[in-house]
Amino acid sequence: MGRKTAKQSKLTDIARVAFVPLTLIQYLKELTNKLLLPVAFLTGAAGMVALVACLVLLMLPPDRWPPGLDPNQLPIYMTLSLVASSLLGWGCMQTGLSRLRNAFGKGLGGWLFVLLPVVCAAITVLGTMEVIEPSTWPGAPWTARAVRWYPPLIILVSLGAYLWTQLRQEGEDRLARNVGSIALVLPYVALLATLVLGVESPLLSESLRDAVESLGSGAIVVQMILAYFLSPSAGR
Repeated sequence: MGRKTAKQSKLTDIARVAFVPLTLIQYLKELTNKLLLPVAFLTGAAGMVALVACLVLLMLPPDRWPPGLDPNQLPIYMTLSLVASSLLGWGCMQTGLSRLRNAFGKGLGGWLFVLLPVVCAAITVLGTMEVIEPSTWPGAPWTARAVRWYPPLIILVSLGAYLWTQLRQEGEDRLARNVGSIALVLPYVALLATLVLGVESPLLSESLRDAVESLGSGAIVVQMILAYFLSPSAGR
């Protein structure tokens, strides 16, 4: 009986040690998102207003534009507005991710929706830097495909969970609310499709490149921001 108790105690200790990285990553992600979410929603709302303003400018002749705005730069204005407004979709994705993680439980949900995406992202970065060679690992290229597509899959499933919950709500304003929910995530989905899923979008891809180049030394900051917000992370 004593042996069994000692063995169970040892397994419990191992389980606690195994959960240390998960707990730490979850804490850091939750703390980061707690700080970022209010800023993201404010920036996203401002970006959505700017995007609507760009659509208005698109319908106006250049001689009626406000002073200081260059009609030739309209694609860049629209792209930067799209990037800013996409933060609303990121916030919606976080809401869906939180619901999924809670549905699976903090333990299993943490591994599936927090730790595994982080591991996949780390492997991708280290592989790109040639620090490691995932292509030589056992099971390649299947493991490489899993590492490549697991994080985007989590994002899409989280967005689906958010929309599913929103679209199922009853009420007199259901149609307007559903249209609004879809509109909130569209800019985020557009960036995700172009930058992560590799969907061909000549207009958006070219505009993004021009917008990033126009920022000069600030381009690296924008690229880092995009890399963070286009990856799954722990919800609230």
